[in-house]
Amino acid sequence: MKKIIFALLSLILCLTLIACGGKANENADNTGNVTNDSAVVTEKLPERNITEIYGIFNEQYDFIYEDICLVPGTFTQQNPVYSMIEKYEESFDRGSIESISSRLPAICHLAKELSLTDVDLNEYYTACFEMGIIDIMPSNEIMKTIVSGDAVAIASACAHPSALAKEGKVYTLRQLLEVEISGISDDEIRATVESAKNYYGSELLKSEFLSERMKEKLSALGYEIVKDKVGTLCTVHADEYHTIPSELEALVDSAKLSEWKANAEDTECGGGANIADFVKAFDISKEKFIEIYNSLNGTLGHYNIDEIYGDAPDAYYSEKHPTFIAEVEADRAMAALKAKVAEDKGMTDFVTNVHEFSLAELLIMVDKDDAYIAELEEFMSTLVGLRGFSIGEIYDRKDEFTRMLSKRTPYAIDRMVSGRAVFENAYDAHK
Repeated sequence: MKKIIFALLSLILCLTLIACGGKANENADNTGNVTNDSAVVTEKLPERNITEIYGIFNEQYDFIYEDICLVPGTFTQQNPVYSMIEKYEESFDRGSIESISSRLPAICHLAKELSLTDVDLNEYYTACFEMGIIDIMPSNEIMKTIVSGDAVAIASACAHPSALAKEGKVYTLRQLLEVEISGISDDEIRATVESAKNYYGSELLKSEFLSERMKEKLSALGYEIVKDKVGTLCTVHADEYHTIPSELEALVDSAKLSEWKANAEDTECGGGANIADFVKAFDISKEKFIEIYNSLNGTLGHYNIDEIYGDAPDAYYSEKHPTFIAEVEADRAMAALKAKVAEDKGMTDFVTNVHEFSLAELLIMVDKDDAYIAELEEFMSTLVGLRGFSIGEIYDRKDEFTRMLSKRTPYAIDRMVSGRAVFENAYDAHK
């Protein structure tokens, strides 16, 4: 059934593109070039109050150089900038500091690939500023630097206030605090911490935002770190450590499970059974855990599967991991939003599992309705963890998302829609 609907959507897209091609010709001069007719005005884009892309401790470049928007009358209108950026991002290994630290911001890649000038950038950023998409303009000097291709100058000019630019590379604060990086001194890290504190405020050093390694490094740098209580089920561990999801419990015999839980109650921390002991006791493979986790698009909970099957899960869950938790909250909120659309539009008989559909896929099945869009955005504002984004913009990018349906997973499309780093599955996104 889903394949049939996709085929119908593809046909509609083709017809739409043909129609758009005809309209484009109406704005062409007698040389065949599209004219810049000021009478052709597109709807104003909504204001977006976004100041970070990857979240506290993980920012590399200032968001205005990473967050590219489709703005009428600028170089983004006629070019497939999103697919270009996506392919560029995929060329770097986010697990390698050597690789990712050498990545220049998205705007620099576009400048190189599209042979942009500082005039092109000025037109784009001026339009963004006037439309409320950004609240500060890059200086003319920075725009000239971006199109120069000078990696050292670009890194220095575009680095986020919480990151360190050095010799053409940019290191996030998390990288600086968790890994020993050759050639970077404690004084440089300390200066980066101070810059980040000025940007984020005193909350930066609250323990709920820090891993154990980061705390140790900050303490070594002379900062006072106070450890908070991490969960409610025991005084030592986050609650997920002592919670076995029902989807995993369903894999084992109920009588044996009850017996195991009874014997697991007497633990040193007082929390009873834990997820790491459970998967070992019942021989739940890591591959099976990942399969279930991905099938639920990360909504299962705060489970770092690599850590659970690693050597020290107890130590991992003795810390709060707000970035990880925020990802789970966002995934759950997206699932709730999709469930509302399916119910409101009478699609529950067909959409029996919202995890098999992206939000964009559900929305483009129904006609655009401004009143309903406003209702969805109001509902979205009540959800914890989901960054605000424009439902209307999904309709504006209908052709783009339709093309993606056969190429990308619903999870990847949902992350793209909500402005998060794109991963094909929750396991890769949450590890």
